[in-house]
Formats: sequence, C-alpha cells, structure tokens
Amino acid sequence: MSGANDISIKILLIEDDKALALTIINLLRVKGYDVTHAPDGAVGIQKAFEILPDLILCDISMKEINGYDVFNVLKESSATAMIPFVFLTAKSELKDIRFGMQLGADDYIVKPFEYDELLTSIATRLNKADAYRKANEEKFIALSMISPYGIYIYIRVTSS
Repeated sequence: MSGANDISIKILLIEDDKALALTIINLLRVKGYDVTHAPDGAVGIQKAFEILPDLILCDISMKEINGYDVFNVLKESSATAMIPFVFLTAKSELKDIRFGMQLGADDYIVKPFEYDELLTSIATRLNKADAYRKANEEKFIALSMISPYGIYIYIRVTSS
C-alpha cells in the first residue's frame, strides 16, 4: 500500500467539524483515496466495523463518544485492532499528545495542520501496515512449508 493508486485504499474520517471534514475528504479523494465520513464517534465505530478501512483519521473532542473512546472500542476487537489509527485534534499540549500516543495511536496530528503533513502521515502508516502484513504472510507461508501435514489453527472463543 505504498500509494493511493495501487488499489482502492479506504480511509475512515471521524470528524464533527463539517467544513474541515469536507476539506479533508476532497483532498484525500483528489489523491485517489476512497473516503468515508462519520460525523461523530458512534457513527465512526459503526462505519469502522462495516467497511473495515485501511486507515482511520479521528478527531478527539467530539460530543457523546470522544476520539479516545472510539480508539479504545476499536482496539478491543480483532476485526479493527490492527487498523492504523491517527488522531486529528486541536489538543496540542504535550500531555495530550503523550496520552494519545500512550494509548497506542499510530500518529497524532495537531490542528491546524499542513496538508502535506497529513498526506505524509497517511502514506507512512499505510506503508508500515503493509510491511507488517507482508511479514506476517511470509511467516505463515514459512510455517506452512515446515509441516508436511498442514497447519492446525486453534481458535478459542470465550464469552464475557
């Protein structure tokens, strides 16, 4: 996933500022990304599970469900846990940035930002996720080559 033109790369934008969301959507679509917008955290969580995007851009300061809560919910599910997650926020104090990164976000971009900064972050996160995916595929292939009888996959399902 080195660029938007390889295949249709899906980006989920969770942003409650309509004007900013429209600007980001237009920028990313011009660059060839398939962008889905969610106007709040609840819709963002729902959309993340529906479309399983390649990357999530998420505001932090939203009503009802904030960006931190969105992040925590999505990281709890195996379906969405490995999706690169970037906070977009006006929270610019060092303690806010440290908190976002300590949660496990892949990047933290402070508003206002330069569009090149956003595009670079997206490309970097997508490339890193692609490299991780390829490394895991190679490990799986190597493991399958070792066993002449196949691989047994054990999935343990627990109820809460």
